[in-house]
Amino acid sequence: MPKPLPIADDPELNESIRGPLGRERNGDALPDMLIGGRALVGRFLIALRKFPNVQLHRNTPLEELVVEDGVVVGAIVSNGEERRAIRARKGVVLAAGGFDQNDEMRSKYGVPGAARDSMGPWSNLGKAHQAGIAVGSDVDLMGEAWWSPGLTHPDGRSAFALCFTAGIFVDQDGKRFTNEYAPYDRLGREVIDRMESGDMTLPFWMIYDDSRGPVPPVGATNVPFSATEEYVEKGLWKTADTLTGLAEQIGVPAEALEATVARFNELVVKGVDEDFGRGDEPYDLAFTGGGSALVPIEKARSTLHSSVSPTSAPRVD
Repeated sequence: MPKPLPIADDPELNESIRGPLGRERNGDALPDMLIGGRALVGRFLIALRKFPNVQLHRNTPLEELVVEDGVVVGAIVSNGEERRAIRARKGVVLAAGGFDQNDEMRSKYGVPGAARDSMGPWSNLGKAHQAGIAVGSDVDLMGEAWWSPGLTHPDGRSAFALCFTAGIFVDQDGKRFTNEYAPYDRLGREVIDRMESGDMTLPFWMIYDDSRGPVPPVGATNVPFSATEEYVEKGLWKTADTLTGLAEQIGVPAEALEATVARFNELVVKGVDEDFGRGDEPYDLAFTGGGSALVPIEKARSTLHSSVSPTSAPRVD
């Protein structure tokens, strides 16, 4: 994890780097520090300033590759107003994002989900992939991505979510189906496998005890939570005095949901998840603060936990 990068003396740097997601999705103010990936990009841009022969062109998408005698010798790029050719003396490296924002390509290569739920930037349209394919590049693993559960927000889009500290996931039948604390890519793939086999439909629901408040026990939502009222108004967070009432609200069989929660609470007492092994691996305990991975559900609430979405997509080789 890169160290946070103070940018008080370099405000242009803050403006030029994408994110954070709270700004993009909710209009939040820019922070006075670059953190995470933004800090990594910031240091890269600062380093480039030390090399006089480096030219940086932002907001200049690749349109196509230039080929002479079977060799890629440059690229055609566009800044929205004009196209220009850039010749490469030694080669062209396509270090691009994915195509997660291109629903047509997703469909062609069998990528589940929809562009609206991707965490990738709007520019992840697969132009680099298409340019490479157009000049004969081989591609592979085009249906692969970095998967995660998606928490649905009031704007109707889902966002990468991890660091669950309580609660269980239930499917359309009101039944628990996974280790909720498993590494998110593994969990995402499990949901996709169940969808492809016909055993599961979206959305699925997170059931948790709201005795500590209505906000779901999710430590990292990437897009900051909006006001609770907004989720309630959109039908994303629901609460009831009984599991029967909650089941009716989320459209799952009441008997199944009651049995699921009762079974989970039995496992909490035993201290061992005999059904899905939650707490068996070190990763499962990464966000519990040293506590148990099994937290009882006594006062039920639910939140919509929806579409498993790629945060990045395949590259072209």
